[in-house]
Amino acid sequence: MATPESLLAALAPTPYACTSLTVLTGGYGNYTYRGTLAVPLPSGAETVVVKHAEGFVPGNRQWAFPVTRSVGFSFYFIFFSLLISQFLSLFRSLFLF
Repeated sequence: MATPESLLAALAPTPYACTSLTVLTGGYGNYTYRGTLAVPLPSGAETVVVKHAEGFVPGNRQWAFPVTRSVGFSFYFIFFSLLISQFLSLFRSLFLF
């Protein structure tokens, strides 16, 4: 299992290098943290949400939960978010002056 320290090390060479990770609660399928960025992103963001998946449910190693679930869901979430964003932009340009 990845520890917060190993996640910090994995993020270190990326634009998402963090100085600390704080556990976020409420999820059941991933380890989720609020990361404080070492350097703010170009957007000005100073924190990020870091999700880490293991092959089991957090808190219960006996309940297998494949990591591929996160990749597929993330792809569809991003795809549909972009699709909705484009639709709203088109709607605004056509109907709102």
